[in-house]
Amino acid sequence: MVMQWGMSSKMGPIAYGDQDEQIFLGKEIAVRRDYSEDTAREIDNEVRTLMSECHERARHVLAEHKEDLHKVAAALLERESLDAEDIKILLNDGILPPLKKNSTNNGGAAKPAADAGEPGGPAVA
Repeated sequence: MVMQWGMSSKMGPIAYGDQDEQIFLGKEIAVRRDYSEDTAREIDNEVRTLMSECHERARHVLAEHKEDLHKVAAALLERESLDAEDIKILLNDGILPPLKKNSTNNGGAAKPAADAGEPGGPAVA
């Protein structure tokens, strides 16, 4: 972000380093360094600052919504998957309907019946 798109107020809207992409998969992208050692340190510091700020923001968001996170986690442990409606119910302090007996761990929805002609479906005469 800092080197390619200039997403740093300190470094400005400048792209640092010439990048040559290799043709073959599995090869690394070669970066030609066209900047000084001091600039490289500044880039590293900006990247470190961005990462620290984003890490702190993520921790804050998770701490702020810890109760909701635990609700969703508990529901996932019980059901293994949730759809958007399930999450809306949980986040609005609702209670999910009980799992159906024929549940297949897909959010509590019963498995749809197979159509005729499908494996496991009714026989077609």
